[in-house]
Amino acid sequence: MKASVRTPEAAYMAQTSLAHRKQYGQFFTPPPVADLLARWVAGAQPVRVLDPAIGTGVLARALQTYVPTCQITGYDVDPHILRWLRVEAGQPDTLECVCEDFLRTAPTARYDGIIANPPYLKFHDYDNLATISRFEQETGVKLTGFTNLYALFLLKALRLLSPGGRAAFVVPSEFLNADYGVAVKQQLQQNGSLRHVLVVDFQGSVFADALTTACVLLFARDEMPTPAVTFSYLESVEALADWTPDLAPAPRPLQALDATSKWRRYYQPGGDDDAVYGPLVPFSTVGKVSRGIATGDNGYFIFSASKARTWGLAPGTSLSPCITRSADVPGAFFTDADFAALRRADRPVYLLDVRAAADQAAQRYLAEGERQGVAQKFLPAHRTPWHRPEKRPPAPIWVTVFNRGGLRFVRNETATLNLTTFHCVYLNLFFQDRADLVMAYLLTEVAREIFAQNRREYGNGLEKFEPNDLNKAPMLDLSHLTAAQVAHFEDVYQRYRQSVLAGSPAEELRAVLDTDFRAAFALSE
Repeated sequence: MKASVRTPEAAYMAQTSLAHRKQYGQFFTPPPVADLLARWVAGAQPVRVLDPAIGTGVLARALQTYVPTCQITGYDVDPHILRWLRVEAGQPDTLECVCEDFLRTAPTARYDGIIANPPYLKFHDYDNLATISRFEQETGVKLTGFTNLYALFLLKALRLLSPGGRAAFVVPSEFLNADYGVAVKQQLQQNGSLRHVLVVDFQGSVFADALTTACVLLFARDEMPTPAVTFSYLESVEALADWTPDLAPAPRPLQALDATSKWRRYYQPGGDDDAVYGPLVPFSTVGKVSRGIATGDNGYFIFSASKARTWGLAPGTSLSPCITRSADVPGAFFTDADFAALRRADRPVYLLDVRAAADQAAQRYLAEGERQGVAQKFLPAHRTPWHRPEKRPPAPIWVTVFNRGGLRFVRNETATLNLTTFHCVYLNLFFQDRADLVMAYLLTEVAREIFAQNRREYGNGLEKFEPNDLNKAPMLDLSHLTAAQVAHFEDVYQRYRQSVLAGSPAEELRAVLDTDFRAAFALSE
């Protein structure tokens, strides 16, 4: 949802570069979200309110429409935005702004109201190790190095909420389903004040310029004997305007939630009540998912056929076949003929892999890499020698990293490697000779539905699966199939494969796979 041209936020965005806003993690709260946060906090009739990331003051303005006399203390590390707030937006007398990093402060005051849209910065966009280490020393809370900055704001601010007070945050929803979010969720359970979680539909991006999804977290220090929390799933940002606690689903005991699982199960339709197929096992019982090869400088390490000719480098001695872009593999099968077509089209399909030290052409190219400073870049500098690629065997199955509409698996029938555009699926000893059976299952809608429980959501319907998401993800236990069932699925799979390679995909055969897998694993009622 884009900010209205009449809002102070739109004026600030027009006057400030996107690079500056991203540097400080500035993504401004849409009016329906700001109003909901303000309504919740106003319910405690707060006198002293904290906003640890005041920004343009959008949340302070919203709150003071309900509680005009409340005194708000706002922190922000960006002097530019605070000058803008004072001069352009007209900072009210009831708002005290502090130009400091909230995470570096040691506040002793307590607040009966907290309202916040913390900065959104991923772990690699700030000094995460130093920041998290300082946070751990201050709070005693152990977090992973992948923890997003907004989670630190959330946990630190909640410690300052007075008895009887209320807090409201809008944050990206990824921590609900990410590995680093386990520790965050455990802390929310220990805090005991979480009352409502509202997740906005992932088909829309809530924040302008940010490819992320949002959830609203509402807290109350109301000394509830058995703390409970509701989970609401809303189809649009606008639906927040009509939300009230009375409309929330039945509450769940806060301490009964499983912090180690993805909390998607508590708010998505069907949630944890749709155990239709089984038995289920982790995907790691079939194989291991690993990320693709990271070069550290694709422009240097990747070759097309024409670039290889220019430098006099030859496949087999200096180059290895490698898929570098998922768009080059649009189908479910990748064959030697497909690779040859990409090579003829001069697509980038080779990875620098110097095996013959005496190859003079290769030595000239390596010298050029040193001249360009490639050897000093982060990943090459940590390899010995710097130009040697990560050693990975070709994976029999690839899976896309980012997706819209579900996972896409590819049966790699070649000796081709892959960069991080795909994850690698390596089958274990028990399934190495059952790659066709595994792929038959991965082609089905039932597989996509079950895998969806472990995805991570970004804005505009974009989904992501990290290798560990897939390794932990549930799948049907293929070891329960009889020999006759295995033969059936592999036969249908081969007929479907042939139809695809012939250019006339028989989608009715894929439907047969889906129907028959569902029938074979349907749980009796």
